[in-house]
Amino acid sequence: MEPWMADGAFVDLPAREAETLKDAISWLLVLLLALSIGQTPIAAVQLGDNDLGPPPPPAEVGARISFDELSHDWGTVLQGTKVLHTYRFRNTGTAVLRITNVKPG
Repeated sequence: MEPWMADGAFVDLPAREAETLKDAISWLLVLLLALSIGQTPIAAVQLGDNDLGPPPPPAEVGARISFDELSHDWGTVLQGTKVLHTYRFRNTGTAVLRITNVKPG
């Protein structure tokens, strides 16, 4: 093989090729490391069957009225007929429920 001149000194071509190959492998390893870090999630979480899922919403503070039914079908009612229906409700809040005014709808 022919010698190669670098910086005024003769260097064997196989030694120069070996140095170039070492540099190429070093850069390739740095590139692979950078790519693998970029593709790895920072925090990988696997949920199992026993996980609780999302936390429950915070409990409401104050009174809250809940009805068993929101509407009632009266059917056909003749004028002047008295009808009666009980609307059941309960306080599902955390404070006292005060009913101060009721209007028929």
